Amino acid sequence: MKNNLCGRCYDEVDKLFAANCKEKPELLIGMPIGMYHCPNCGAMLVAGFLHPELCIKCIKRKHPKFDSG
Repeated sequence: MKNNLCGRCYDEVDKLFAANCKEKPELLIGMPIGMYHCPNCGAMLVAGFLHPELCIKCIKRKHPKFDSG
């Protein structure tokens, strides 16, 4: 049963994983930047909120819609 939405590709998957990015948007609480793209994976982030979890394809940077090679 697929009921998890990847925070990078928005695919519905069975399992999500903690993002393996260096970016920590939760530490930017109160900063006047709002929404922005993660410089590591490209997922949309919001200052003050946790980085969204990612599917295994996005964790490995092997998603056919986003990653080349």
